[in-house]
Amino acid sequence: MKKYFFNNEEVNIIEYDSIRNKKIILNNIKNNKFNINNFILKPKEIAVSDFTSNPNIVKLTPDFLFNELDDRIEILEMINENTVNKDSNDLVLNKFGSPLYTMHFTSMTSEDSYNREVIDYIVDNAKIEIDSDISVISEMNKRCLDYSIVERQFKKNNLAYINSALDEDIWCNTNKIRYILDSLKQVKTKYTLIIDGRDVLLTKSFDKEFINKFKSYNKPIVYNATLWRYPSIEEVGEIKGEDEITNEKYSSNNLNAGVCFGETETLIKFYEYAEEINKRIKNNHSEQFIIRHTRVAHPELVEIDYKCILFYSNNPVQQIKTCNFKDKKIFIVKNTENNKLL
Repeated sequence: MKKYFFNNEEVNIIEYDSIRNKKIILNNIKNNKFNINNFILKPKEIAVSDFTSNPNIVKLTPDFLFNELDDRIEILEMINENTVNKDSNDLVLNKFGSPLYTMHFTSMTSEDSYNREVIDYIVDNAKIEIDSDISVISEMNKRCLDYSIVERQFKKNNLAYINSALDEDIWCNTNKIRYILDSLKQVKTKYTLIIDGRDVLLTKSFDKEFINKFKSYNKPIVYNATLWRYPSIEEVGEIKGEDEITNEKYSSNNLNAGVCFGETETLIKFYEYAEEINKRIKNNHSEQFIIRHTRVAHPELVEIDYKCILFYSNNPVQQIKTCNFKDKKIFIVKNTENNKLL
């Protein structure tokens, strides 16, 4: 292997002379848990002088291996201390090695001792900033404040959020829709982040880079994704039309209302639709059930973060891997399933 410099960084070049040879090389890398940092893969016939412009010349990354190889679960093991950039300011990565912006723990999983360590470390060490084009809404009453990750983290980072539910005495989740709508009508910014107060953690600043990633979804609203439908079909029955808009390619293919980002004007319309549906459906305790109904009625407005590029929802079949460095920790969200992407 020859060594060259690429973007002022020393890299090693791996060459292949056929598609079959390329697959063999990539499988050897995977099977031997090879450190893929600073490696370039290129066809043998392409000159190194074309290196920076030719699309057939790629830098090896976990994301590239995911797209090229079938056995995705084993490739997850390659995302480890050797492949993580320890000099990065990012503290939480998805399975592709890209930074995540939120972690959503259920009330139960947030009390797990390991998850509590993760939460405490990130609250103490992550410097979070919110772009001036973004407002944050988190609805909770006074009793929830004592347990709120959002309240704790926003105080530490001197951040503000809008909360219209503070004086609510008897809490009911379906009332969140009305409170969110009240708060949205106070927002002056182009974008709004809506997060559950008790169990959502911000893991990276919501900056211009985040806004650009959001725009790539080509929908005005993006919700967090989760593995299961809640409430369950056994509890509330099916929502007609929901199966038709569910992307079966991914394991996390269900809407989670605990984290939502979108264009403020569209969010106001969406939550107005949701409040109308909320008034019609009786004997329901779940705000998420109403939001799922609203999405089915207006699928053109909503995308779900199926690949967990932006957001992460904690559940029992996922793992959070800790990479320990001398002066910091980096957490990697990994999936234990082997039949589908998360």
